[in-house]
Amino acid sequence: MGKFVKVKFCGLKKQEEIDFCRHNNVDFIGFVFCNNSIRNLDVKAFATLRLKQIPNVVAVFKNPSIKDIELVLQTNKVDFIQIHGNETDDILEYFHNKVGIIKAFSGEVFIRQQFEKYNFCDYFLFDGKQEGSGFKRDFSFAKNIPLLTQKPFFLAGGINASNVLEALKYTNYIDLSSGIEEERGVKSLKLMEGFLERVKSK
Repeated sequence: MGKFVKVKFCGLKKQEEIDFCRHNNVDFIGFVFCNNSIRNLDVKAFATLRLKQIPNVVAVFKNPSIKDIELVLQTNKVDFIQIHGNETDDILEYFHNKVGIIKAFSGEVFIRQQFEKYNFCDYFLFDGKQEGSGFKRDFSFAKNIPLLTQKPFFLAGGINASNVLEALKYTNYIDLSSGIEEERGVKSLKLMEGFLERVKSK
């Protein structure tokens, strides 16, 4: 891995994908718990996965309830929750100091006040307008993010081996899902390996 690059592979479902990430020192792995997502993982299936040796396990939600999140946290190892959507601030504050928090934002235009109230979160993540769609985007909007917040942030949305070096001009934290899929919702170990080789070249 490039010296300072942090990679998050998201939308995993299978033990072989997890084992690949462990053997290749992937920094974060994400599991999606959103019923309307093609990458949604059943909580019972999540319970069967072996995650003890994975350093940063992320559970991804969109507009969850506290109960939704607590169920997943009680099921298996989770180090961070990643929250998308229009959740209430109460939910984020409830889990503050209980688990790491990645607060996700969609779009490309932001103001400082949007970030200040979430300073207790560990990371921010900037996704496309429709998370998980794989839609290619211009990452140049991110050059303004450090002017608005000092929080470390992930870029996501349409990232793959062909454009990751462009994204790395703006942050060292990269999140991808569709960019390591040969067909929508199905991960490819070959593409995962190719992506890591590309990042190493940075």
